[in-house]
Amino acid sequence: MAAAPVVRTDGRKPAMMRQLKTERDPLERAHGSARWEQGTHSHRRRAPFIHPRGFAFDRRHRTAVSAPSAPSCGVLTDPPLPRLCTDRSVVMAAVYGPQQVLARKEDVDKLAIEVCWRPPFGLQTPADVERETTLRRTLEQIVLTSQMPRLGIRVVVQVIAQDGSLEACAMNATCHALMDAGIPMFGTLVAAAVAVVPGIGPCADPTEDEELGSTARGTFAYCFRGGKPGEVPKNALAQHECDVVYTKSGGSMSEEEFLGMAVLARDACVEVYMFMRAAVVEWEEDVENEKTRLEERCKAVAAAIEEHGVDGATEIFRFPYGPKGTGYEAKRKAEGEPAPMET
Repeated sequence: MAAAPVVRTDGRKPAMMRQLKTERDPLERAHGSARWEQGTHSHRRRAPFIHPRGFAFDRRHRTAVSAPSAPSCGVLTDPPLPRLCTDRSVVMAAVYGPQQVLARKEDVDKLAIEVCWRPPFGLQTPADVERETTLRRTLEQIVLTSQMPRLGIRVVVQVIAQDGSLEACAMNATCHALMDAGIPMFGTLVAAAVAVVPGIGPCADPTEDEELGSTARGTFAYCFRGGKPGEVPKNALAQHECDVVYTKSGGSMSEEEFLGMAVLARDACVEVYMFMRAAVVEWEEDVENEKTRLEERCKAVAAAIEEHGVDGATEIFRFPYGPKGTGYEAKRKAEGEPAPMET
């Protein structure tokens, strides 16, 4: 008789991650920003469109959601967690720069990176200051700092909700914010957390309860680069040596357990990388479609100016639905827009 599969308290298998969701450019005044979420919502706006590559993309809100890889990953059981825990970890990252910095912070040889970690409530703790230093040193290995001497960037990490894997969630959000800001990097920074839970073994993307009850825990960050969209990069494959940029572990573990955690974290990071790559591809396609629509509208405006003059073209394109005769009247009435003034 086959043994029953080992499952965790929230219904996931040991190697299964929680649902991933990301949003690009949620902040208007930052040069680059991103919102990264690991977990599920109790209130969902609507069922997202499932991408053929296994991801869901919401074009209107510029968000991407990973599709669950198994039915047990769709709806997670909400355990009674204390404090701020909401069955998910949510981090908002913003990047300001490259820009001039104070003379005491300026480096004549490379780009200066400043990190500000903001907890969900209250003042900073020594652990938050340590996370700032850790994230800054990790970014210095990823960003091409030698290309921008005497300048600096400021990275602000705002924790919105925390339920385990907080540092990994912050690193993934920061990498997406750097992409949105157009900061040159060696590759893509992806991170994942692993915890050894008694009775189960190494578990990817642990929750806060699993981290507190684990005998060993760790956070691993890798740099993946190369490969075509939809393909796993070569340095992420098991037979190749991967680029490890950050490792933090705690608890009691043997050498074999640590290597097992590292292998599980790399497999989890590959899933995160594929999700991140698919989201970026979808965003690029959305930008290209918006550019095409803008070019078509500019051509239509130029043709209307030649035929009706500036005043006539202004009257035709008063509303964003398009020129007359393209169905904008029905859309205007459906949305309650006032009728255009007749001249």
